[in-house]
Amino acid sequence: MIFEWLDTYNLNVKEIDDQHHQLVDILNRLNTFITKGAPAKDSWLGLINELSDYAYFHFKTEESLMTRHAFEYAEEHQEDHAFFKNKIEYFKVAFETDDMNAADEMLYFLMVWLQNHILIVDHKLCVFLNKKGII
Repeated sequence: MIFEWLDTYNLNVKEIDDQHHQLVDILNRLNTFITKGAPAKDSWLGLINELSDYAYFHFKTEESLMTRHAFEYAEEHQEDHAFFKNKIEYFKVAFETDDMNAADEMLYFLMVWLQNHILIVDHKLCVFLNKKGII
């Protein structure tokens, strides 16, 4: 397991917390594939695609909440989402071209990015949403 869920990751917005749990689950499964040796490149790509698809779904949820409630820091939050999307596309290309050296770099990026995004960027959004009565 690369990412252990801690209570400090709970942000008191159920929809966002539930989605974060799902992202962590996918990241941990991807780590298992990479460290144990996935049976085929298609398996790796399938799980990377699952992660990116779910992350994009999650970002749409957050961005909808930001728009609906006029979150003042929405633009910088969305820039963080865009950075993630660009990195995931980079890793997809790396795996499609059999650059398996990118695996460790990708796992490290995902772990660090997700921790920072939850604890800093999403925390700011969820404090704002909690003040609006959204839990």
